[in-house]
Amino acid sequence: MSFTELSHAKRKARKEHRCEWCGEKIEKGQEYFNYTGIGDGEFQDNKVHLECLDAMQEHFKYNTFDDEFMPYQFKRGSTEEK
Repeated sequence: MSFTELSHAKRKARKEHRCEWCGEKIEKGQEYFNYTGIGDGEFQDNKVHLECLDAMQEHFKYNTFDDEFMPYQFKRGSTEEK
């Protein structure tokens, strides 16, 4: 899968969202990380908890051969799979 990032930013939720990393709720008022881009020709708008962003960065740091993950695949804030 190829992914071209278009934007990224830390935001404060104005409504409830779901974290792409762990699948848990991002509550209204909670800070989260949002990144958008084009993956395999499709627009993607991804939101993750800040602790899940840290886990994601750790995962890709040590798994350079694996540039993708399945939504909700990992435990919150962890590189451990569910």
